Amino acid sequence: MPRQRSLAVLAALFVATIGGLLIGCTASEKRLQDHTKAGYAFLNAGHVREAVLEFRNALKLRPDDPALYEQLGKALVRAQQPFEGLPYIEQAYLMDPSRTEAALYLARLVAASQPERARDLLNPVLASNPDDDLTQQTLALVLLHEGRQRKALEAARRAVELDPENVDNWIQLGTVYKAKIRRAQDRRQRPASNLFKLAISAYDHVDKLKGGWSRARIEKARVYSIWPGHQKQGQATFIDALSLAQASGSPLEIKLAAWAMDEYGQRRSDAKLRRRALRAILEVDEDNYEAWRALGWLVDRQPEHSGEELYSELLERRPDDARSYLAYAGFLVQKERRDDAEAVIRGALDDGIDGAALQGWLIRARILDGQIGDAVAISNEMINDFPDDRETRIASVWLALAQGRPEEAANRLHRILATEQTSELLRLLALAEYRQGRLAEASRAIERASISVQSISFPILRLRARIAHDSGQFQNTVETIRILIGRGQKLDDGERTLLATALHQTDRRDDSLSIFENMLEQQPPPRVAVLAFVRLEGENDPTRAYQLLQQVLLTSPNDFEIVEALTKMDLAAGRAQLAVQRLNQLAAARLVDPPLLLLRARVLARLGAWDASESDVLRAFEANPKLPGAVDLLFTIYTKNGQLDDVRASFELAEKSGVLHPGARVLLARLYLAEGNLERTREMLEIVVQEVSGFWTAQNDLAYVLAELGVDLDRALQLARKAHAGSGRLPTTADTVGWVHLKAGRYDSALRYFERAIKLSNQEREEVDPAFRYHRGVALLGLGRTTEAIDAFESALSQRSFLGAGDARRQLEAARHQQSESASSS
Repeated sequence: MPRQRSLAVLAALFVATIGGLLIGCTASEKRLQDHTKAGYAFLNAGHVREAVLEFRNALKLRPDDPALYEQLGKALVRAQQPFEGLPYIEQAYLMDPSRTEAALYLARLVAASQPERARDLLNPVLASNPDDDLTQQTLALVLLHEGRQRKALEAARRAVELDPENVDNWIQLGTVYKAKIRRAQDRRQRPASNLFKLAISAYDHVDKLKGGWSRARIEKARVYSIWPGHQKQGQATFIDALSLAQASGSPLEIKLAAWAMDEYGQRRSDAKLRRRALRAILEVDEDNYEAWRALGWLVDRQPEHSGEELYSELLERRPDDARSYLAYAGFLVQKERRDDAEAVIRGALDDGIDGAALQGWLIRARILDGQIGDAVAISNEMINDFPDDRETRIASVWLALAQGRPEEAANRLHRILATEQTSELLRLLALAEYRQGRLAEASRAIERASISVQSISFPILRLRARIAHDSGQFQNTVETIRILIGRGQKLDDGERTLLATALHQTDRRDDSLSIFENMLEQQPPPRVAVLAFVRLEGENDPTRAYQLLQQVLLTSPNDFEIVEALTKMDLAAGRAQLAVQRLNQLAAARLVDPPLLLLRARVLARLGAWDASESDVLRAFEANPKLPGAVDLLFTIYTKNGQLDDVRASFELAEKSGVLHPGARVLLARLYLAEGNLERTREMLEIVVQEVSGFWTAQNDLAYVLAELGVDLDRALQLARKAHAGSGRLPTTADTVGWVHLKAGRYDSALRYFERAIKLSNQEREEVDPAFRYHRGVALLGLGRTTEAIDAFESALSQRSFLGAGDARRQLEAARHQQSESASSS
C-alpha cells in the first residue's frame, strides 16, 4: 500500500477518523474537526500561516496526542512547508520516541543542517525495520548528506524495490541521480549522459503514477536545466509544469511551479520568463510581497519602463497595507533614493497607516546610517505608542544587534519565534547566534530560514555562506556562493575569500589560487584575502606571503592581525629578534595595548627572556584580566622559573583580602590544578564563571575539571562548547570539548575534536600541543584502533613535556603490551 498521499486524501482520512468519534461527540471534538478541516483547506489554497494557526487551535484541544502532532506535521511537509512541519513532527517524536515514522520524517528534515542527529534518529529504525521503504528512502537522503553517493543510490533503489508504487521513493531516486550529476560538475568533470536519462526516467515514473503532476515536471525541468544542450527542453518543461498547475486550480501547486520557473529564469537571465512566473503567483496570492518586490526590479530593467509603475499598481491595489509602502521604500533605497524612501514612509504615517511597522523601518534606516541615538529615540516612541506590537519587539532586536548585544537579541528572538516564525526572523536569529560564536545554533537557524523562504533570499544566502565557512562546512560554502554568482550577485572581497578558502579546503587548490591571484593583484591587496592566503599558502610560498603582509602593514601599521601574522612567520623562520624590533617600535607608539604586549611577551619567552616576558604579560594582564592566552603564558613562566609555590601563596593572600581579580583567580585555579587539587580548582573557577559573563578561559578550564572529576558532564559539555565558540574556535578549546566527550565515553565525537585541535594548530602555523596528540591516542584506544593509538602516544611523547605525559607513557606501554599479546595469540 503506497504511503505517499495527497493533502486532500490526508484531510479526508483525518475527517473520517475523527468523524467516527463524533457520534455523541463533545463540543471540543467538533471544534477539533472544524479547525483541522480549515487548516487543510488553507494549505490547499497555499495560505500556510492561516493553516498553522488552525492547526495550533486544534492542538490546544488535544495537546497530549502525538498522533495528531505527527499527522499535522506531515501535512505541512507534504505542502512543501518543511520548516513549519518540523516542530510538529519533533514534538510527536519527543512525546513518543517509539513512533518510527516520526523519527524518519524528523531525520529527513534535519539531515542537511544536523547530519549527525539525522543518523542518530535513523539508526535504531534501520536496525529494527530495514525492509521498510521509508527507512531506505530516509537512509538514501542521510547518506547523500554524508557524501556517500554510491551507498545512497543503493538505498534509493532498494526503497523503489520495496514499494514501486510510492512516488516518494522515485523522487528520492531522482534526487540521488541529480546529486551525482552535480558532484561531477562541481569537480569540472562531465557527468555520464545516462545519469541525466536515469533522473528523467525516475521523474517520468512519478508523473505517470500521479496521472500528470506539476511537481514531477518541475524536477524533470531542473534536470534538463543542468544537462548541456537541453536548455530549450528545460524551459519548455517549466512552462508545461506551470500550465499543468494552473489547470489543477490549486494555488499551492501554481506557486510551487511558478517559483521554480522564476528560479530557472534567474539562472538564465530570462526576464520575460520570470515576469510570467511572478504574475502567475500574484494572480493566486496578491499578498505575496516577495513576488511584488522581484517583479518590481524586473519591470524597472525593461526599456522605457520604471519599477515605480509596478509599485503604483501595488499601492492602488493594496493602499491600506503598510507592507506596500515598506516594499516601495525598500525599492527606492536600493535605487539610492533614501530621502524619497523616507518621504514615502512619513507620508504613510501621516495618512494613518500602521504606525508600528513604518516606525520600525525608520529605526532600521537610522541604524544603517550609524545614527544609533536617533534609532533609540524612535524606539522609545514605539514603546510608548505600541508597547505590545510585534514590530516594537522586532525593533528592539535590531537595536540590540546594533549596540553589540547579540545574546539579548537572540533571547528576544526566541520569544518572538515561539508565536511566529518567518525567514527574516530566523535570519536575524542566525546572525545573533553567529555574533556570539554559537556556530551550531547559527547553522540550524540559517538552514531553517533557507527552507522557509519561498524564493532565493540573497541576505540569507550571504549569511549562510559565512556560517558554513566558519563551521568548516566548506562544500556547503562553495555551493551557496555559487548560487549567488549564478543569480548575478556581486561578491565582496570577504565573500570571494570565503569561496577561495572553501575551494582550497575541498582539494580544488588551482581554482582557489586563481581567485586569490585575482584579488592579490589589487593595490593594496585586500587584507582579508592576504590573511587567508598566508594561512593556506604561507608554508608553500613563504616569501610571497611575507611580502603581502608587509604591503598591507605599510597602509595599516596598527593592524594587529597583520602584525601577529608577520610575527608568526618571523618565529617560524628563526627571526625572533626582528619580530621583537618591530613590536618594540609599535609598542613605543602605544601606551598600553594588551594584545600587543602579550604578543611581545610570547616572543620574549621564545628567546628565553623570562623576566622581560613576565613584565609585558603582567602589564597586559592588569589592563585586561580576560585577555586570551595571558593566563597560559604566566603559568608557563612561573613553572619555568620554579615560582609556582610563591605565586600561589601570594595569590591566596590576595584572595583572602578580597583583592584578587577574576583573571588572577583563574591563574590560581591553574596552580591548584598543577597540584592535582581538583576540588579547590573547581571552587575557584565556579566563582569566576558565576561573576564574569563570557570569560571563556574560565569556562574552558571548569569544563576540563568537571570532566576530570567525572561529574555534571552535560554542564561540562555546555561550558566547553561556549568556551570554544567564545574563543573563536581555538585549538585548546576544541581539545577541551573532545576531552569532555572522551570522559563521557563518546570516543567518536572526542576523536573528531582532538583532530580538529591538531588541524587548527597547523592552520595557525603553531606548534601542536603534545597533549592534543596524547588525547587523540586515548580516543583511538577507546575505539579499538590500537596501532594508531600507539603512533599518537609516541608522537606526543617525542615532543616537549606536557601535563599528562606520565599517563601517556603508561597508556603507551599498555597498548604495546595489548598489541604484543594479540600478535602472539594470532
